[in-house]
Amino acid sequence: MGLDFPLRSALARIDEPLDLLIGLFANSPVAFSLWNRSGDCLLVNDAFRALYGAEPPPGYNLFEDPALKAQNALEPVLRALAGETVRLPMIWYQHVGLDGTKGPRVAIDGTVFPLRGKDGEISHVAFGLRDVTVEQQLLAAREAARLDSEHRERHFRALVENGHDLLVLRSATGAISWVSPSVTRVLGIDEEAFVASEAALVHPDDAAAIEAALRRCSSTPGAVVPVEVRMRHTGGTYRDLEGTYQNRLDDPAVAAIVGSFRDATDRKQLQFQLLQSQKLEAIGRLAGGIAHDFNNMLSAILGFAGIVRAELPATDRLCADVDQIVAAAERASSLTRQLLAFSRKQILEPKVLDLGRSVVSLELMMRRLLGETVELHLALASSLGNVRADPAQIEQVVLNLVINARDALPETGGRILIETANVELDEEYARQHLDVAPGPHVMLAVTDNGAGIDDAVRERIFEPFFTTKTLGKGTGLGLATVFGIVRQSGGHIWLYSEPGRGSTFKVYFPRVYEEATRDPSRPQSPARRVTEVILLVEDEAAVRAFVKRALQRQGYVVLEAENGGEALLIAEQHDGPIDLLITDVVMPRMSGRALADRLAQLRPTLKVIYMSGYTENTIVHQGVLDDGCEFLPKPVSLENLYAKVRQVLDA
Repeated sequence: MGLDFPLRSALARIDEPLDLLIGLFANSPVAFSLWNRSGDCLLVNDAFRALYGAEPPPGYNLFEDPALKAQNALEPVLRALAGETVRLPMIWYQHVGLDGTKGPRVAIDGTVFPLRGKDGEISHVAFGLRDVTVEQQLLAAREAARLDSEHRERHFRALVENGHDLLVLRSATGAISWVSPSVTRVLGIDEEAFVASEAALVHPDDAAAIEAALRRCSSTPGAVVPVEVRMRHTGGTYRDLEGTYQNRLDDPAVAAIVGSFRDATDRKQLQFQLLQSQKLEAIGRLAGGIAHDFNNMLSAILGFAGIVRAELPATDRLCADVDQIVAAAERASSLTRQLLAFSRKQILEPKVLDLGRSVVSLELMMRRLLGETVELHLALASSLGNVRADPAQIEQVVLNLVINARDALPETGGRILIETANVELDEEYARQHLDVAPGPHVMLAVTDNGAGIDDAVRERIFEPFFTTKTLGKGTGLGLATVFGIVRQSGGHIWLYSEPGRGSTFKVYFPRVYEEATRDPSRPQSPARRVTEVILLVEDEAAVRAFVKRALQRQGYVVLEAENGGEALLIAEQHDGPIDLLITDVVMPRMSGRALADRLAQLRPTLKVIYMSGYTENTIVHQGVLDDGCEFLPKPVSLENLYAKVRQVLDA
């Protein structure tokens, strides 16, 4: 634009006005540049060079700059050539030198304006640009501080209003002046009700400790005192709260004793479950090891006693003595089976089952066990889902739970209820119980209306050999056996009981969506002359001697070996066929499974029976027998040995 009259009058009074204007232009802190209508740069000042690191190179033209075209940045220039003074938007600019070196990023704003010649026509445009980096940084810092302050305030308010921690402000005398809204989530009551009845909510055994903690805290400025307290929920149960009292009486912004408490009930319950699980696991390892050794000894006792009994005339007076030996050994065998069940080291042969049918099939037996003074009621759900478990073990679970319920009833009798139902265990239940996966389950519950169980007994209810019965009335292995079977089967068991209100044991098994398995009837094998050759491999001498003697009595040819190496040598040197391998699973240097795999290369048609009194990963995984494995559990009785051998050979 042209100069107005006052400016022209002022310049007329100054000597060498052109030099003065040139000086102002050159030394202005505003970056000026002058361009003709064609877009050629005519003049820049030092501030421009400082801002951009250089002046436009010779031949540079605004309208031919590809970057400006791509960014649609030429519009302000065109508007200025049309006579408009245009305010440029603030941009962040980073100068890049010819060598690729990048300068600092700077914020630039300014104006592009038209200049008119003597004829009044627009002949040039000029840019006046300013470095506003510092201003922008200050504005950004102020905005960030404002937003941060607002964010912290919103965050604090959200924490207080939605947090799970219970916050309480107290005066020096202990009076409550404020409590956080989270009191409703923690204890189920609102703030006003808590302030009015806080003393009555504290467990009577914890009241003195709370008062002592408040006195200690209020007497020492800045003191932090840890506190544990049980407070009653509106549901009637007590919640375990852990936290601190902090003396902030001298802080003008607070001027209170600040109590901060977290609901630790679930954590403490999980800690207790973990400790119980670890204790039971340790006992289980010991019990499993003992059962393994006993099974070998019992195999020899039962086996040789059976042979002696079979060879004695029926009228021999020693038959009764042998029967007593067998009976005692079978009781010991039952004990080892219970120990293995508890320690989750028995071998399962799971099938798809309907729990309702399993209960119904046991109903007559249960009624006989319970007698006339006990009422047995069944509440079995229709359309019950199926589970995968060992049928014999499930029967043991049901019977043991029913017998335990019967023993909890008075001599005058009572009532036992067995229920089944489809249930969905949610994330909350899984979070409160170890080793529980959320999802669809099938529940089996056994409830009695007996005296109930107190906390001290409930904590040890699944421990082996723990019993509240009088001496000689029980071994303390019934519920331990149930616990082991349920856990090994992938299920979960939980006890609900209060003194005077009876007890309920609830067992949950994961639901499977498969048809229940039906056992096909086995045809009886016709009588036949025994001619087969059996390779027997067992490192326990007494067990090996019994099995060999028993098989030879039936007419089998028995080749015996103490270990896998001997067995391989015998198999290589024996000219005739070998029809069956009977091998222990756990042996030194070579397991029974490894031996069977080696022999399969020499004799592909060889059939195999594994013997063991203990689970071992070569034929069993997570306690479940591998498909296709024939198994003979220890202790081995004469009848079971004969039946299994014929079953496998005739298959």
